[in-house]
Amino acid sequence: FGTPISPLPHSVHIGAATGGLTTRKLTPMTSATSTLTIERPAASRLQPVAFDLYRDIHKGIRTALFAVTAEAGRVDPSDDVGVIAVADEVRDVVRLLVEHAAHEDDHIDLLTFLPDVAEQVEHDHATLEARMDWLVALAGETCATPTNARRSAVHELYLELASFTGAYLAHQDVEERVIMPALERALDIPALIGIHEAIIGNM
Repeated sequence: FGTPISPLPHSVHIGAATGGLTTRKLTPMTSATSTLTIERPAASRLQPVAFDLYRDIHKGIRTALFAVTAEAGRVDPSDDVGVIAVADEVRDVVRLLVEHAAHEDDHIDLLTFLPDVAEQVEHDHATLEARMDWLVALAGETCATPTNARRSAVHELYLELASFTGAYLAHQDVEERVIMPALERALDIPALIGIHEAIIGNM
C-alpha cells in the first residue's frame, strides 16, 4: 500500500463529529500489515458470468469511495462544518464496507467451494478493515486538529483515502475477475441466486 505511515506521538481526542468524545492512540499502518495477498492473472480478460454477485454492490462501493476521496480533496481545511461532514462521510463509507465484507463472509462459503483462496480472502478482508480503522482514526484526528493547523491533516486524510481506494479497487478486481467465475464453475445459478437473496435479506 505504499509508504508506511509514520507514528503519531499523541493521543487523539475524537469529538462529536466522529461518534462521541473518546481518547485513543492512533496505531499506524505498516507495510507488514497492509499487503493484500491475491493477485489476478496478468493480462486477464473478464470472463462473462450468468449471475454476478458482485457487480451492483461493487458499483455502489466505487461510487462511494470516489465521492468521499474527492470531497476530502475539495474541502477547505478552515471550514469546520465541511471537515466534520467529510469525517462523517468517511465513517459512513467504512460502515458500508464492513457490512459488505460481513455479508460476503457469512453467505459466500469460499472455504467449501474455493479452499485455495479462502484463507487469502480472509487475510485481505482483515488487512482492508485495519486500514478502514486507520481512516476513521485519521478523520477523528482531523476534526480535533485546531483550525489554523488543519491543512496538513486534511491533506493526509485525502492521500490515505486515495491510497485505500486504490487497494480496495484491486481487491474488487480480483473478486470480479477471479473469484466470481470460479464460484460460477463451483455452483449452479439457483445456488448463486440463493446467496444473493440471503445477502439482500440481511441488508
